[in-house]
Amino acid sequence: MQSIFSTYPIESASKHDAVIYIKCLKFLAESDGLHHSEEKFLKDFIARRDWPSDVWTLACEAPISSIDGLNLTDAHRLIFGPYLIRDLYLIALVHDGISDSEQAAISSVANKLGIGQEACLKIRSATECQLDALKLWGQCVA
Repeated sequence: MQSIFSTYPIESASKHDAVIYIKCLKFLAESDGLHHSEEKFLKDFIARRDWPSDVWTLACEAPISSIDGLNLTDAHRLIFGPYLIRDLYLIALVHDGISDSEQAAISSVANKLGIGQEACLKIRSATECQLDALKLWGQCVA
């Protein structure tokens, strides 16, 4: 079974793409207060992707309050949209499940990416199922 983090639409994102992506994930994590576990998750996420080590610092230098300021192209929206929504759900699940403010933020991002409510629900369900499967598998091989 592949790791949930091993499937991305492109093999090697540019540093700029990586910073944008982390800014989006950090925006969600901050919607109900950035918890230590979420920050650790984001830093591990960067390391697992083999992105430059300063991506976290660059993402923190100019935080966003909405994805509007990122000037995402249609290509960004099309390529990264479903992956971004999946990863937003992942970061929300890292600390005590998905809060109302996190769900509102995810819905707002999905809307701006042109991802409908039905697709969003499917992504959420798939993410939760994959995480549950990974946890169960971990118990089997522990």
